[in-house]
Amino acid sequence: MNFWELSSNIDMPERSTKAGKSKYPFKDMKVGESVFFEGKTSLDKECVYAYNYGRKAGKKFSARSVAGGVRIWRIE
Repeated sequence: MNFWELSSNIDMPERSTKAGKSKYPFKDMKVGESVFFEGKTSLDKECVYAYNYGRKAGKKFSARSVAGGVRIWRIE
C-alpha cells in the first residue's frame, strides 16, 4: 500500500515572501555572541541548523544546554 499519490498538471504556488530570510540570527552573529532558545535541547533543530549553516559559511558554532533551554555561541 502506498502512502503517496503522483499527480500532474498541478500549478506550483508562488514563492513565499519569506523566501531567503532566516528566522535564526546565525548569519548576523559575531564571534563571541550567543543566542538563547528557551525550552530547547542541544539536539533540537536550531542546533543542527547552526552547525549546518556554519559548515557552509565557514563559521563555527557551539551549543550548550543551560537552565531553561539551550544557548548557541559563535566561536569562529
